[in-house]
Amino acid sequence: MEEALEDKFRIVGGQNLCIEEEEVFSTSYWKNTKRKLLNNKVAILSIIILAAILALIFIGPKIFQYGINVPNFKLKNAKPTLEHPFGTDFLGRDIFVRVCYGTQTTLLIGVCGALLNTAIGSIFGAVSGFFGGLTDNIIMRIVEILLCIPTFILAIVISMFYRSGAIALIIAISINGWCNAARLIRGQTLQICNQEYIMAAQALGAEPARIITKHLISNVISIIIVSGTLEIPLVMLSEAFLTFIGCGIAEPQISLGLVTKIGYDNFIFYPYQVIIPGLFMTLVILCFNLIGDGLSDALDPSII
Repeated sequence: MEEALEDKFRIVGGQNLCIEEEEVFSTSYWKNTKRKLLNNKVAILSIIILAAILALIFIGPKIFQYGINVPNFKLKNAKPTLEHPFGTDFLGRDIFVRVCYGTQTTLLIGVCGALLNTAIGSIFGAVSGFFGGLTDNIIMRIVEILLCIPTFILAIVISMFYRSGAIALIIAISINGWCNAARLIRGQTLQICNQEYIMAAQALGAEPARIITKHLISNVISIIIVSGTLEIPLVMLSEAFLTFIGCGIAEPQISLGLVTKIGYDNFIFYPYQVIIPGLFMTLVILCFNLIGDGLSDALDPSII
């Protein structure tokens, strides 16, 4: 008699094994992004350091109440002390207070310039990728022409017609600063335009403006966020460079670039007047770059 199929096999162990059902929680894209960002120790440390720097530059001048343009000839080129943590410059002005106010100005220029560049680049990039054809060719040719013009030349031309200052600097940086963002968003838009939901929206008669804002921009928002975050240190470096060559912020205004430029004249005898503001700017820019890298990884859906 042929054996039953059950008799051919014997269960070894596992009789008392208790299998617990694991609950599966659904999570949204943004919750998953938050989780990945919080698990990135380098990005979190950079956020903490940047927050500490922001607190320092706003609270510091209230503790050391020195004017940014008030000279004290008795303390010219004084070394760092408890009374003057970063020392004084050739006019006896407190460098710590000047660095604090200068960082505020440089950060303001960086954030405003990055927002403007990202916003303009996102709009033109989405329009170029969505419409294609003649519109795409015109926008891309404009982008290529603007990228061939150095930023400092634009700053010189603008300074001839507009007084040197933060507004003129932001305008000079943004004239061709949006071009890289436009090319990036255009590439992403070209990929999304071939998706079924875009063609379905077009078939239903949706207006191009609605498709661009509701479908295209919303689906490349992660790229826009990363691009904007990484644009801030680039604008800050542009401000420092343009100010250093005399096309940016000028006294009585103040910025990190201007503090570094003034200290450079005495670098041989008083190197701290350049090194301290330079290290301060380097730390701020490094924090933004590391945060941008962390956001790039957190917003990437392919990384678990």
